[in-house]
Amino acid sequence: MGARTMARSRADSAAASSVPPRVWMDLHGVLRVDYGFHASITLDLVRKAHRLHQAIAAGRRVPVLVLGHGILDVEWEAYRFAQRPEVGAITAAVALLATTPLERHLAQLFLLYHRPAHPVRVFREDRAAVDWLRQYRLLS
Repeated sequence: MGARTMARSRADSAAASSVPPRVWMDLHGVLRVDYGFHASITLDLVRKAHRLHQAIAAGRRVPVLVLGHGILDVEWEAYRFAQRPEVGAITAAVALLATTPLERHLAQLFLLYHRPAHPVRVFREDRAAVDWLRQYRLLS
């Protein structure tokens, strides 16, 4: 890979990480965190999502569905952030929606090395994830 290609790749990654994740409460009472089309989930992206999560949760523990598209990498620090007490204070449970084999592998690595105190499961389908999360809606 040439120097121009590497510089363009770094610039593309920086531009992509500046696009904040979408975070909203859906009609089922599940907080959704959508990282969109980010090849790499960075600590900066996770912190942005957490700030939005805090604002929406308003101190309540809510169930969370995390999804992204085309994720190829997750920074080690981003994995570790999920274990922080301030995340657990507003998180009842997390469903990770992983639709590709690589996303499922990254999710399993997260569970193996950085499992948070709250319940976490990996799902291939949105509906199954929401059905599982519904049991955690009243833990606020």
